[in-house]
Amino acid sequence: SGGCGKLADYPAEALVVDLESRHDAPETAYKKVYEIAEKARAEGVKYFYKKTDSALRGNIGAELSALLKAVGAPVLEFVPAFPKNGRTTKDGIQYVSGVETAKSVFGADPFNPVKHSYIPDIIAEQSDVKVVLGETLSEPFIRVHDAETEEDLRLAAEKMTETTALSGCAGFAEYLPKLLGLDCGGTERQKLAGRSKILLVSGSVNAITLAQLKEAAKEIEIFMLDAGDEKIERCFAEKGAAVISSADCEKEPDLSAYSAEQLEKLRLETSEKISG
Repeated sequence: SGGCGKLADYPAEALVVDLESRHDAPETAYKKVYEIAEKARAEGVKYFYKKTDSALRGNIGAELSALLKAVGAPVLEFVPAFPKNGRTTKDGIQYVSGVETAKSVFGADPFNPVKHSYIPDIIAEQSDVKVVLGETLSEPFIRVHDAETEEDLRLAAEKMTETTALSGCAGFAEYLPKLLGLDCGGTERQKLAGRSKILLVSGSVNAITLAQLKEAAKEIEIFMLDAGDEKIERCFAEKGAAVISSADCEKEPDLSAYSAEQLEKLRLETSEKISG
């Protein structure tokens, strides 16, 4: 947080800070979120939205409790559903395409396996903050909202009139502009829509991602990370689209053949190749 300068110097209504905390130890993730949120609050930022993974991987409990404490809000509203992507929340349980998260492919995630499907249990792994489903407490607490449809998300947003601390995945983020009164003129979106070329980079070995790659391969050639730049550029120029993948989309990678140290090394190497 010390390297991001004065937040007031950024000429924008919304500022996104990428903390890269999903794979951190819980204590490190807590510290990252707390420090940047405390700094932002001191500089006059009023509203905070902690983006989470829709499958609830990562340091959910540590990060939400850090934001709640740093902001000093009485409640943090948590809306983890993303109906458009098959992520729904019912009775506090997170589902992926109708399957409880812990029983889905994310329960066997090689880096951040989700051990529980009941959201209060997930948060309790890393936090002692009280978690409720739709209730109100007198002490600072986290309130989880059910949502199975887009209408549920819209209704949840309408109920949040006084809160300053919110959290959820990309699904609920779509409702933030109206909820927070942000001016979205659409200029940048129009610029992006006018572009004719798309580059997709996949560094995931998740079964869902592999299925998506297989579908994409019906229309677009997929290159491995070590493919030559000239070949990729030629495809990109001819078709206006290319996909670069770290895994063979014809078969699922055998992750069982790797130790934990080798998996971590593979993840870091993939990230470095993509960013390079």
